[in-house]
Formats: sequence, structure tokens, C-alpha cells
Amino acid sequence: MLDKTQELHTKYSTRISAIVVDDNKELRDLFVEILEIRGIRVIGTGADGEEAVWLYQVHQPDIVFLDAKMPGHDGFYALSKIREFDPHAKIVLVTGSNQEKAMLDNCRANIIVEKPVDIEEIMTIAYQLTGKSLESIQ
Repeated sequence: MLDKTQELHTKYSTRISAIVVDDNKELRDLFVEILEIRGIRVIGTGADGEEAVWLYQVHQPDIVFLDAKMPGHDGFYALSKIREFDPHAKIVLVTGSNQEKAMLDNCRANIIVEKPVDIEEIMTIAYQLTGKSLESIQ
């Protein structure tokens, strides 16, 4: 029989873990809240590409949600550096426009989504990229 600590460890280790990086704090906080309500464990947040790289190296999450355009080090910087560290990282690049999306096709993100994000689409993407099912995260 599992004790309470082992039970919690088992529960949290089977949930999808994520980091969310966006320079817009309000959007980032809202996105994190929605992900957590839907069962994804957000283990780190950041506001620029440099933080994204550090967070990935420290936490090695199942999936990264990364804003494309941020001041300073942007999402492209983070994507490139994370790929150097882990070529198999699961990265969802989030962009604000169709025009940007067309330019991003060769950026080596696993998938590119437009703002405003559709949470159902995000959940489907998270399950597909991580290989984890809804049953394993509840």
C-alpha cells in the first residue's frame, strides 16, 4: 500500500508537466490557470527566451509553451537553445498573427498555434506530443 507521499509523487509524476513563457504577465497567468484546471502541472513560468532556456534545463518538462515575440531574447532564441540542449524537446510556439505563423514554418517547433489559443486544441496537442492520455493525468 502506498503512503500519502508516494501517492502524491505517483499522481504528479504521471501528469503532463509544462513551462509557459510569455512576456505578457496577464495572458501568461491566465494560460497557466487554465492549463492547471485542465490537469497539466505547470512547473515554471518565464517572461523571455533566456528564462525559457534556464527553466527547460532546470525542470526538463514534458512540454514547453513559448511565445514567439518577446523583448530581449525571443521565442526563436529559446527554441534554438532548447533544441541544442534537447533535440527531442516538445515545444509549442505561440504566435499573435497569421502572417507571423506563415514565416515560422521552418523554425523547428513541434507545432505553431495562434493567439488567442483554443484550450481544446492545446489539450489535444499536449496529449499528442507527450504521449500521455487523459486517464493517466487524472
